[in-house]
Amino acid sequence: EYMGTSVMAETWQYNAGKLAAARWLPRSDVAAIVCGTWDELTSSLSLWQCGPIDEALALEFVRKSRCPHPGSVAGLAAVGPGHVVSVSDRGFVVLSGVDADGDISVVSSVAAHRGPATGVAVLGAGAAAVSGGEDGAAVVVDLERGLVAERVADADLGTLQAVASSTESSFWTLGNELKRWDRRTLAPQVALRIVGSSATLTALAVHPTQPDIVLTGDSDGQVAVWDARASAAPLARVDAHKGAVADLQFHRSAPTHVFSAAHDGVIMAWDLNPDNDRTRSAFAFCDEPNIALSQLVDSALPVNAVDVSSEFSVLVGASDAGLVAVRGL
Repeated sequence: EYMGTSVMAETWQYNAGKLAAARWLPRSDVAAIVCGTWDELTSSLSLWQCGPIDEALALEFVRKSRCPHPGSVAGLAAVGPGHVVSVSDRGFVVLSGVDADGDISVVSSVAAHRGPATGVAVLGAGAAAVSGGEDGAAVVVDLERGLVAERVADADLGTLQAVASSTESSFWTLGNELKRWDRRTLAPQVALRIVGSSATLTALAVHPTQPDIVLTGDSDGQVAVWDARASAAPLARVDAHKGAVADLQFHRSAPTHVFSAAHDGVIMAWDLNPDNDRTRSAFAFCDEPNIALSQLVDSALPVNAVDVSSEFSVLVGASDAGLVAVRGL
């Protein structure tokens, strides 16, 4: 097992309920995140804001508003500074808005799946989103009109565990195989599979500027790095967690840094180019020593999602114990 190191990072915990997801809103005027709960009597979305981000002050996130959600939140993504799109275990794709006073409310909901939805990603500039579900379908929803625009009914033979945006006209799905789909033809451009492993693929992230570079996580706690142009096999595989990987996120402005959250209660920070070697691509490696791992959070309960703000350099995690925030990355 490839072991990482612990780093001195300041951590704060907030009682936000049993959280399935947390995502930063892309705003520079105020530090704001949206959280989604699961497995509660009344599932909800909530908006949290933080006071001044100052190294001399504690991080003080405060819940500003909350609204009911049609079922447990199973995925969440920001649609610009004032909207989020979420999916539920009842198969809905839900668009919600945040007004100038910080109040969050549902704008529209679309019945997209025959059973629980599992993940959602925003396509292009935010006019559409793609969702995946246990029914094996990938569904593109027109967020402006609130209706299903495209459906790939058999995107996978089993459950789609995750979806991710690739380009304006393509998206990735993660099930028994890792596939990239062309929206214009609804046909797979790429289909990749890990050979020799019985683990279920559980998490997916696409490089923000290189759409052929993809990370996957699996039920054994392993993370794999793929280059869809180069090989049908992963470039590298690392045993980073002792439980299923729940979420993976590239740092948007510094994508050689990656963050992973898992059901072992741990959030890890990855440095894919720890030597700051400017003569090679951060992904021109095939061996584990080119990756540096640091443990940021160690919780007794599963961490289900992670997100980091480029504007404020603060990481948030959504766990069964609530909301966790980390500074000093």
